[in-house]
Formats: sequence, C-alpha cells, structure tokens
Amino acid sequence: MANFNNTTVSVCHCCDYQNISRLVKLLLFLLFINLNSVSAQDSLVVQYAVNARATFKQGRLKQTNIALDGSLKLEKEKWSLDLFTNYNYLKTNGRVGENEWFSRALISFFQKRKLFPVIGNMYFKSEFYQIDSRKNPGVGLGYKLVDKNQNYITLYGWLAYDETKFKNIPKYDTFRITGFLSGNYELLKNKVSTQFVFYYLQSLEQASNYIWRVEPTILFHLSQKFSLSLNYRNHFENIIDPSNEKQNTALTIGIKFQNI
Repeated sequence: MANFNNTTVSVCHCCDYQNISRLVKLLLFLLFINLNSVSAQDSLVVQYAVNARATFKQGRLKQTNIALDGSLKLEKEKWSLDLFTNYNYLKTNGRVGENEWFSRALISFFQKRKLFPVIGNMYFKSEFYQIDSRKNPGVGLGYKLVDKNQNYITLYGWLAYDETKFKNIPKYDTFRITGFLSGNYELLKNKVSTQFVFYYLQSLEQASNYIWRVEPTILFHLSQKFSLSLNYRNHFENIIDPSNEKQNTALTIGIKFQNI
C-alpha cells in the first residue's frame, strides 16, 4: 500500500481495536443482509461489496494503515436505497494522522427512467481536516448518461443544507449544490474493469467554499466475486483549519468482494 499524504499512521491499543471492531461488524452486517434476502429475491434485489486494504508495521516504525469501502443497495421496482461508506485510519508511533469516515445515502424513485427524483445525504468526519462532522441532506435528481449492461454512468445532484463542525475553528452553515458522477466501465470482458466516483460540493452563498473528491478504482477480476483492486483517492477542501493542507491523496492496493 502506498500513501502520498505526508501524514502517515500506526498500530495499537484500544483505539485500533475499536476501529477494527467496527470494520468486522460492518462485514457481518453485510453477510447477514445477504443471507436473509434469499427468501425475498423475487421482490427485492440486494447487492453489496466490500473493498479492504491494510498494512501493519512493528519495530522502530510502528504503523497501522487501514482502508475499507462498503456498499449496500436494496432495489425494488419503484425505489432503491443505496448506501456507501469509506473508512480510512492511519496511525504512526502512537500519533493518529487520519481517522476518516465518508458516507453517502441515496434514495431513488422510479430509477428505471433516464431522469428520476432522489433524496441524498453525505456524512464526513476527518482527523486530517479537523472536522468533527459534516451533513448535507437534500432533494434533487438523478440522470443516466450511459446505461448499457456493465457500462453505466449516472449523474446525481441535489440542493443541500450543509452543517460543518470543526474541532479548532468556528463551524459554518451553508446551502450547497451537492453532486456526484458515478460510473462503471468494462475494459477487458470479465477480466478488467474500472469504477469511479467524482464528487463536487459548491456553496451557493460563498464562491470560495467548495469541495471535491475523486475516487477511481481499477479492478482485476480473480473470479466472479473476488477482485484485486487498485484504488486512488484525492480529497480537496478550500475552507479548512489554516494549520492543515487543503489536499489529501492516497493510493492503495486491496481485495474486493461483491455478491453480484
């Protein structure tokens, strides 16, 4: 695993055990959902995926670096619920450099259509940016740009109310246009594919208050359910604690499991 952020991180003690415990609980939850959906497969489609990466070092440099993506989608004829969570944890020689939760919840209605209504929300918490919490619920639309079997690209956008609380500087409240572009493209049939998400959040009240986040992944399919993943993440915030950098970038390698 490689991390291009100068703030790297490491192992130990109760904080590590608590975070690892959360990851295990998420995995068990996804498995439970899958097993209990069998009887409802004729009316409810359940999809989930887990993409895990981790490195541990001991000696002069004690380091823990954990990254996990989890997604869950419940779909019926007239609606779908799409949940996504990304967790990143870095600790070096007892100092936490990142403890990030990035989550997305999306309810879509009549999603078989090209243009359809959505209710969306994003949650963000980050040690790197000294953000205690960010929430931006709202309503908007989804639009299918490409919809061909394994190749699809969808644009989502909604008017959101954003409340961001920092640890060391005053919080802010603003109305935003929150949007993201999500897609999947098969590069080599049944062998290599790419998945990508690009987020952009723009304040309607302050032009300088904007955020973007890019998360492309290349998947090398080992079997129908397991893939080797090459993951890139670039997160930028223009309004931050002045003691921090605006940009945080990481490149990781891991294993992805998906039930479909």
